[in-house]
Amino acid sequence: VAVHPDDERYTDIVGKTCILPIVNREIPIIADRFVDKEFGTGCVKITPAHDPNDYQAGLDHNLENIEVFNETTEEIDIEKIKKLTDYLVKYMNVENAQFNVIFINNEKIREINKSYRGIDRETDVISFALEDEKTIRVENERILGDIYISVEKAKMQAEEYGHSFKREICFLTTHGFLHLLGYDHMKKEDEEVMFKLQEEILDSYGITRQ
Repeated sequence: VAVHPDDERYTDIVGKTCILPIVNREIPIIADRFVDKEFGTGCVKITPAHDPNDYQAGLDHNLENIEVFNETTEEIDIEKIKKLTDYLVKYMNVENAQFNVIFINNEKIREINKSYRGIDRETDVISFALEDEKTIRVENERILGDIYISVEKAKMQAEEYGHSFKREICFLTTHGFLHLLGYDHMKKEDEEVMFKLQEEILDSYGITRQ
């Protein structure tokens, strides 16, 4: 969370932390001059992979390059997901990458699906690949974007496909990450390449269909 350094309302809390409700996650409170103290509450959420302003704030304040957020009441092992994301960037030989993985519910992902894709139904994973936007470029860094995963949908699909919830979450995280890198499955030949790569990554990481 960022506030303006001259905003007297928040002087006493800069450098401290706040707790994200429901998941009880500790979040640092920083002061940065890019915040407009006259706009709204004068507090803004910072996610370094979201846009160039957030990216620069992340650099200036030593925030995590890869963030994992659980915005549901379901239990998600954040540290294990972070280990997977670290493995993904190494496997794909992606250097200086910044991106976010956000776990949400069916209602939220349906809203996102409707707003950005015009499809009024829940889905399992949606990726916003910032490298698709020609105007978003930062020298020597790759701001990849955001991966949204529906925990409810993942649980349902794990049961439907007969494998573990862990396998499904890892699959969707990997799938979303490859979308951030430009892979897609709109054409049959592209689908074969992407899905083969997914399986290779998960197998090498030790995530089997069990």
